[in-house]
Amino acid sequence: MTTSLQLGGTSGSRLTCRRSCPGVVARVSPPQPSEERTDLKSFGFPWPGEWLVTRDEGRQKTTVVWRGKMGGEYPWGKETDLEKLTYEIEDTHPEVNVIRGEAETTLDLRDRVLVWSGHLSFTSDPKNFSTNTPRVAEGRESSQNEDLGGEDS
Repeated sequence: MTTSLQLGGTSGSRLTCRRSCPGVVARVSPPQPSEERTDLKSFGFPWPGEWLVTRDEGRQKTTVVWRGKMGGEYPWGKETDLEKLTYEIEDTHPEVNVIRGEAETTLDLRDRVLVWSGHLSFTSDPKNFSTNTPRVAEGRESSQNEDLGGEDS
């Protein structure tokens, strides 16, 4: 069995996995013990995260909020990743349903703190879905708007 990964060059990126011949059993060495790194620590895991569901029967609207957190401590500093998704669903007006997302990555280094944040929103009207994804890193901002199409696409 041969597995290879090639980056760049004339053939570009590709992954090739060949199967072994029928009836031939590949011989694989047993796993080797590895040293445990005491200077690396991780915490949290985004999934399944925390969920909160709120129902407003008068407006026939449901709001679902999901939050996840993870991070790690390394010799060079600490990384913290936070994510949040909010779903706002109206039973009688599905054309105004909204999904909003927020993400933030913070690197706490010896001499500075770096923060990247991103926001995502999916909106709709009776015929189309749209998305907006602004991103911010150290005061620089970029944004991407996209019409995801619908009945008229």
